[in-house]
Amino acid sequence: MRFIWRIVSTILRLLFGLVRLFVWTVSLALILFFVGQWMTGGQLSQVPVSSYLTELPQRFLNNPTEIPTDLVTSQSDQRHRWDQNQALVYISTEDSTMVSAYRDAMRQWNQTGVFQFIETDDASLAQIEAGVYVDSQVSAAGETESQTNLLTNRLNKAKVGLNAHYLSNPYYGYSYERVVNTAAHELGHAIGLDHTNEESVMQPAGSFYSIQARDIEVVRQLYQDQ
Repeated sequence: MRFIWRIVSTILRLLFGLVRLFVWTVSLALILFFVGQWMTGGQLSQVPVSSYLTELPQRFLNNPTEIPTDLVTSQSDQRHRWDQNQALVYISTEDSTMVSAYRDAMRQWNQTGVFQFIETDDASLAQIEAGVYVDSQVSAAGETESQTNLLTNRLNKAKVGLNAHYLSNPYYGYSYERVVNTAAHELGHAIGLDHTNEESVMQPAGSFYSIQARDIEVVRQLYQDQ
């Protein structure tokens, strides 16, 4: 009997230990739950972790006008320009869609008669380099960098880029026309134009406008005293 009682006592002690462990575990879980409620203002987030990775591009897809064409801001009250209303352009990408977009954008500018882009296959002669890059870390479909002689306020070199991360990805819904508009926008910066909120190819977001009469007049005034 003593042997049996010892076995029963051992089993009871084990069961009691398991019940006590369960009670402590539940209690700790409840404490953590209420602490979490208090820290989040009484409402726990219902957003899955994966949604944080897609929130930004999904917002762009829902409202394409939120995608900036570029992040260029004017650093001067004076507009920079080339000595003449023409410039040699070297296209440094082999992406056939982007090459066509650059050429169509240059053709549109050339047809205005206020500025002439001349394509060259010699990079050393080019005043403007037109390329492509892929960058998901910036919310911009293009970029423009330029070098200016501060004494004469004349442009020396310019480099424009189209961000294939947005423009070549069907997820963002860019039509070929909008890719051309983006190229025309960046080329506009390369010849000295700034952003404007008017109906213009130089609107800072969306790339919904091609070259407008307003753009032609601004370039004409910029280069009228050659």
